[in-house]
Amino acid sequence: MHFHRPRGLPRAKWLPTRAQRGKRNRREKRALVDRRCAHGILVYAEGEPIGWCQYGPQGELPRIDNIRGYRRLAPGHSSPRLWRITCFAVLKPYRKRGVAGAALRAALESIQKLGGGLVEAYPITR
Repeated sequence: MHFHRPRGLPRAKWLPTRAQRGKRNRREKRALVDRRCAHGILVYAEGEPIGWCQYGPQGELPRIDNIRGYRRLAPGHSSPRLWRITCFAVLKPYRKRGVAGAALRAALESIQKLGGGLVEAYPITR
């Protein structure tokens, strides 16, 4: 839910425990899915989900616009077809096996089917 919110929640709406925040996030994500305002790719192995990739149009993932580093590097124009790939998750036993690459290819195929456009991604190096 991090990138779906334009900014962080105000302190008055912070929840004290991780379990409470998780419950709220699941409820809010379900509402976005029901309204078709959330895009994601699930990767399966032997019928079990092992990886995930979140993507969506700029308006669906607005929080990135507030990141100082992004504002410095952002394209000089606002594209009506700007897509964002914001998150990957892969179960530990399946890492380094091409799961994220498969999720990325599927996300790009889905974006193409939805009309295509400019696609941004946000790598984090540690």
